[in-house]
Amino acid sequence: MIILKKLIFFAIFIFLSMNCGKDESLTKTKIIQNLPEQETENFNLVHTHKGEKKWELKAKNAYFFERGERIELKAVYVEFYSEEDGNSFLTADSGIVNERTYDMKALGNVVLMNEKGKRIESQGLNWENRKERLTTEDWVRVVDGGDTLEGVGLETDSHLRRIVLKKVKSKIRTSEDNNILPKEIKK
Repeated sequence: MIILKKLIFFAIFIFLSMNCGKDESLTKTKIIQNLPEQETENFNLVHTHKGEKKWELKAKNAYFFERGERIELKAVYVEFYSEEDGNSFLTADSGIVNERTYDMKALGNVVLMNEKGKRIESQGLNWENRKERLTTEDWVRVVDGGDTLEGVGLETDSHLRRIVLKKVKSKIRTSEDNNILPKEIKK
């Protein structure tokens, strides 16, 4: 009877030891799969259409994942080119590029500004390359001269010609006291 108890205890010990080892190897595999396949510093990507330079992206660091389909970026700078409207400039703490579609996501302290000084600030903007538009569902601030609009959700082109805000809150200067007063605007 004592031998049988020792055998059962030993079998349970072996079984538990084997399972612990499997969990650890699965964890190691997951960690390895999350590592980039390639890394580079001072990354530069230029996108053209019919020989015309549309935008240029620069980043301090780039990390390539999923066989080159996803590029994660640190310290992002994008310049959108336009002879007609002048260039616009986007900066962000980080970003992600889909190398197949050239769609981009800018993240953290995102600022998009055109040469005329019109500016958008947000924590995230998405660039849809095929449609040549920027969108977000995050909080956003639009500054144009002395006017400031704030809201949640936005759609615009890269040169800020047409901006559509959702859930808008504006700050308007009054002629009497030149103070900025908040005013809710319902769409």
